[in-house]
Amino acid sequence: MANFDIRDDTGKYGLVGDYIRIKAPIEYKPILATTSTEDSDRTQDLVMHNTPMGTIVGYDMKWGDMSTEDVRMILDLMVNKSSFNMHHFDIFDGWCYKDFYASNFSVEGVRLRQYRRGDTLYNEESWKGLTINIRPIFPHNGVRA
Repeated sequence: MANFDIRDDTGKYGLVGDYIRIKAPIEYKPILATTSTEDSDRTQDLVMHNTPMGTIVGYDMKWGDMSTEDVRMILDLMVNKSSFNMHHFDIFDGWCYKDFYASNFSVEGVRLRQYRRGDTLYNEESWKGLTINIRPIFPHNGVRA
């Protein structure tokens, strides 16, 4: 299984600056978006006059069934952070560490289960899925225009 690690700058899951191993996503999709100069536009004859500035490589990640603790940890490390450093597989650089921010989050329905063993009542929660979009802080050098 691949190792996806996120730097914990809060110290909540270990020492400040330690990398925390997270469960590898079941889907990991590169998303490339080109940004063009302000004067790029289509003329009235529908011809595009485009001056690309560069292309950003982000990733959409999706996890399947996860415990509440796993979902909470991943969200804690990404939500409301101006950036976080993550070990991941980059389509150009292979396995590397880069700075990202997370732009969108979606948590799919919760499963609640209650069961009893002897005189003890247990509650168990799990989530059907978690989807997060991450985008890089810095552009990739090899994808510049």
